[in-house]
Amino acid sequence: MENPSPGQFMDLGIVAGIVLLVIWATSVFMYSGPGWVNLLLTLGVTILIWRVVVRGTRSPSPPPKD
Repeated sequence: MENPSPGQFMDLGIVAGIVLLVIWATSVFMYSGPGWVNLLLTLGVTILIWRVVVRGTRSPSPPPKD
């Protein structure tokens, strides 16, 4: 069985970031959540940006052998 290439699966960090944003949006717009709920927005956006950048970074290739 082959390993999937990096673009063929969803990163768990991206899913976690999206879940945090959904919980934040639900808390703010439906229940008028307290101010600390905005921490979920900060964490969700930070995790999303971090995982997208890490996912797009290529691993260093070994130097060619002579």
